[in-house]
Amino acid sequence: MTTAAVPPRSRAVRPLVPAATAALTAVCLVAALYVPPMIAGMSLAGVSLLYLFRKAVFNWQGALIGFVLAVMWIPLGAYAIPGVGPAVPPYAVLLLLILGALFTALMALPGFRCPPMVFSGPILLFGATLVLSVAVNIGPLAEGGLSRGVVTGLAGYVLTFASFFTVRLLLRTDQMLTWLIFTLALAAAVVGFCAGLERVTRFNIFVHLNTFLPLQPTGSIADLLRGGGARSFGSAEHPIALGVVLAMALPLTVHQCVHAPWPKAATRRRIFWTLASLLILVGMISTVSRTSVVALGVMTLLALILRPVLLPSLLVIGLPMALAASFIAPGAVMTMLNSFLDPEKLVESQYSNPGWTGSGRLADLGPSLQEASHSLWFGTGVGSRVVTGPDANALILDNQLLGILLMHGVFGLAAALAIFLLPAWSMVRFSRRAEIAGRHTDLAVAVACVCLGYPVTLFFFDGFSFEQTLLFVLILMAAGSFLITHVGGPSASRMAPRVYSQELRSGVKA
Repeated sequence: MTTAAVPPRSRAVRPLVPAATAALTAVCLVAALYVPPMIAGMSLAGVSLLYLFRKAVFNWQGALIGFVLAVMWIPLGAYAIPGVGPAVPPYAVLLLLILGALFTALMALPGFRCPPMVFSGPILLFGATLVLSVAVNIGPLAEGGLSRGVVTGLAGYVLTFASFFTVRLLLRTDQMLTWLIFTLALAAAVVGFCAGLERVTRFNIFVHLNTFLPLQPTGSIADLLRGGGARSFGSAEHPIALGVVLAMALPLTVHQCVHAPWPKAATRRRIFWTLASLLILVGMISTVSRTSVVALGVMTLLALILRPVLLPSLLVIGLPMALAASFIAPGAVMTMLNSFLDPEKLVESQYSNPGWTGSGRLADLGPSLQEASHSLWFGTGVGSRVVTGPDANALILDNQLLGILLMHGVFGLAAALAIFLLPAWSMVRFSRRAEIAGRHTDLAVAVACVCLGYPVTLFFFDGFSFEQTLLFVLILMAAGSFLITHVGGPSASRMAPRVYSQELRSGVKA
């Protein structure tokens, strides 16, 4: 009896080993000779860790989690990638790299297909209104020397809304969706914890990331005082933006109390994610932002309408959490309570300093509507309003909806609202489908709450200027798009490419 000869193991890749060793040696020598020891050591340690965990990092799920953490933990405007410049924030560099990898995969891999982009219609419509507003106002924009602002504004919108398409392209399986929501909720809990510490210690870890990451600081964050202490910035550009992001993360931690992949045991899972919710609530209160409370109120109301069974849990868990938060940050809690309990004083404060920088929101409303009536349908064009710097020609409105009306007209405002209200309505309908697994319909409720709560807050602050808030919503919109096309049942299977048919059937069974 003869045994078939086993062919020798291929040695085709072995010549790459000496070349890789030589390249790594050269990098180490250059780092040792020309780079400061601390930066060189940490960079090499980072490269080593990336190599050790390359299978977990260099895949689509690793790219998705890395992008989410960059959005949640790296403050926009505070850092730049060395050699790239401050005009392109770190999250945008990562986004462009991921887009390049996705485009290469779409072109080169036969089994890699583009999934249906549900909710992309309003985004593209909004983009069309931006271009139309520029085309209608091209003369005044050019005469006013605003061409550069137009290009910068359009590029910023493209880069920001590209995050929706990127996350949707990265979401390939139900497991990736699970870990996306887990990462968002956990990252928000970490931010909430650090924001609470910042309120007490005045130390913000997120403005010191350059000590252990290859980031170049580009600016500093000033203190804003309210409620007997400094308002927390955390990983955001402003306390209001941080409060809104943390408020929008609370529906996710509520979802994770029941459906999180970790901890496995139900009791420990509820305890862990209840504590995470408490940390987020403390961080939100540390911003002393009334806008975040408005967002939380809107989202809570919608959640109770869609899931009345949540009311006992919210009363049993929510009230002790609110009391605990009030003990941790009593000054912030009392400041916000007093502002809501005295509506006359609150309204009066919104009429302060009309016509000046820092004027109240209601003081700007009448004059801005009068100004909008002169260019009602198409606005004055992207980049026409400059609110900071020596070339400032407009006041800060603290009202994104009003700003959109002024720059992009009625058509732009309608398209901007549709970006969020259409997903909210779609998620509400999805959450009522009895044949879908509970973890998916409950997630749809959370996404619906965020997509409804966020546009309400846009009346109270310039949400699009604080990109972290918009990026958070766009990431969840991509998750909602995945739910509809991937988990939505047989109708979704007919919409999706053939490569998804097997995954769709398994998702429905789950």
